[in-house]
Amino acid sequence: MEQGAILKSSTQRAVRKTTQHTEPNGEETPTNTYNLLDQPWLPATGFDRETHDYGITGLFENATRLLSLDGDNDAQRFTLHRLLIAIITRAYGEDLDPNEWHRLYDEGPDDQLFDYLEEYRDRFDLLDPERPFFQVPGLTKPNDKGPDDLGRLLLDIPNDNQSTAYRRGVESISFAEAARCLVAVQAYDTSGNKPRMEGDNRETGGNINASGTGWCGAFEGILILGDSLWHTLMLNTVGVTGDEAYEISDDIPIWEQEIPDKVGGRDGYDSVKETFTIDDLHGPATLMTWQSRRILLAHDGEKVTGVRLTVGDRIRTCDAMGYETMCRFKEDQDKKVITPIKANEERGLWRDFPTFLNITDQTKINDAQDEKPAKGKCKSSKPPLIFRPKTIDWLKICGVEVPATIEGFGASYGPMAGVITAFTYNKISTRTSLLVDDSNDLRIRLNTTFSQMYRWVGSLRNLCDMIKASEGITPTESTPILAFTALNAKRAWSLCESEFDAWLASRPDAQTALDTVQELETACKDKLYWFGYGLYLSASSKALVGRIGKDGFVSAATAWNKYSYMLRKGTENQ
Repeated sequence: MEQGAILKSSTQRAVRKTTQHTEPNGEETPTNTYNLLDQPWLPATGFDRETHDYGITGLFENATRLLSLDGDNDAQRFTLHRLLIAIITRAYGEDLDPNEWHRLYDEGPDDQLFDYLEEYRDRFDLLDPERPFFQVPGLTKPNDKGPDDLGRLLLDIPNDNQSTAYRRGVESISFAEAARCLVAVQAYDTSGNKPRMEGDNRETGGNINASGTGWCGAFEGILILGDSLWHTLMLNTVGVTGDEAYEISDDIPIWEQEIPDKVGGRDGYDSVKETFTIDDLHGPATLMTWQSRRILLAHDGEKVTGVRLTVGDRIRTCDAMGYETMCRFKEDQDKKVITPIKANEERGLWRDFPTFLNITDQTKINDAQDEKPAKGKCKSSKPPLIFRPKTIDWLKICGVEVPATIEGFGASYGPMAGVITAFTYNKISTRTSLLVDDSNDLRIRLNTTFSQMYRWVGSLRNLCDMIKASEGITPTESTPILAFTALNAKRAWSLCESEFDAWLASRPDAQTALDTVQELETACKDKLYWFGYGLYLSASSKALVGRIGKDGFVSAATAWNKYSYMLRKGTENQ
């Protein structure tokens, strides 16, 4: 069937229905419905680079002919993918062994998935009075004066370093945008105080403390992109291996669960409750639809005009490695605690590429680390053990070897996680053949390479510091030194990144990559050599003349000699 015909049929299904809702006084009033299976709310781009909006059913019908799933921002892109992956995970359940996974990857979705959606059709109605999608009916505040401003729903991803948590002053939004925002805010909402709802006795006063962000705010989400939307969804869907940490039958998304309580966390879900155990994480489909907030949209029948939002099921971040499939984890070898890895604004995902490669004995591998710990942090006596996402382990089981792009999504929060200060997005283009190779050799070799890069960039930092010091800038005037050094270190890493991307793009398998790592090292070192030489040549006349400081004579020339020696020394030690 042609794509245009399918788009038309999906649109024909997306006719707003009217049902009867009985008010407490016995009167029946018409209630609008907006079923997300049919209504066009998911923007997706086709191979013709044109974007159309789809309902969930229509999106799956077209998934093999679509290039990507979009959103208003990267937070929505990641969480909307997770929503669809949860549907696939649950629709096939215990049937999704490697053979079935390969069949679906090759052929596309079948009746089993569409039958599953129809079975839970009523649970995907955004406006249902009894079971609204991703919401809880009947939320009211004590002495309720109406819903809050939509700012609580609209996570505003900051641009140009504007540290704002929400978009302010928005009076209404469409049902489609509200649905996308609803999925994202459940995953990335800020921490801090939320309005207390009627009947919530967890705390006194007008607010409840959220005790953390939404679940996805706790880690850098990893999404593996394929050559079509359907392949992307399948590359991120982990099937059944038989050694799951959880009971597959217990891993159910929110639309299969009982209606959450209006207030308070649920037994078996809320990690702050004394009854919580690690089994209460349930599994990937549960975590992909985790209800970290209790929300109810307010609408006038045509658009969403307000929201009530409070604390939902709180979740702890430690020891979730067997349950969350779309992020990396690290184990503190001193404390023996496993936690998800958060995004780093200043560190591109490419510098962590070795952590996505195969490993059979983690204790024998020390992944490359920054030479200096972050401010306020102390180096552990042992480097953390880093574990790659379960999605890549699953691709190894299935023996998948296709071109793929690894995308990283992460939110950075301000003090007390009360505001989103930045949303990071990074990507690495590679082939799954490098990721699923059985050997540890490439990971070990690249760790050596990245350790070299850290030393080289560290030497360039010293070069910058010495050039500024040779101008007579004293330690009490350290701001110009720090700014100059930080800027050029960032430029140095960008030079290395461009060389790494070019090198990786032409490596079809792990052995070829292993055999040519030396080429990568040489290219990066050469770029850093000439970059440093340019800094030396552009030094001021004061820096060229030099000065005598507390550590002796320093000039741009002595700084350059030390820097070039360190680069040559690195070559000699290889």
